[in-house]
Amino acid sequence: WVGHEYTAKNCAFACFCEPNNEEIKKRLAWAKSRGSIHAGGRGTIPTTIGKEKACNPFARIDVMSVMEFCGPCDDRSERMRLVRKGKD
Repeated sequence: WVGHEYTAKNCAFACFCEPNNEEIKKRLAWAKSRGSIHAGGRGTIPTTIGKEKACNPFARIDVMSVMEFCGPCDDRSERMRLVRKGKD
């Protein structure tokens, strides 16, 4: 069983991080339409690595739009930290 349902919340952050990413907007709408499994909805699992690479800023730290979100930074570890800080 799934312990947590974070897809819609994570997609909302991803939209903040990458506001021009249409795939993220579609995934957010899809996640909202499914509803949380804990609230009687269908949930958003399973997922695929491909979907995560298209929508998850933590899996996209080398993509220009995420790099722009982080600001001037050449270090991948620092970009990961900045994305995490943005999510917090």
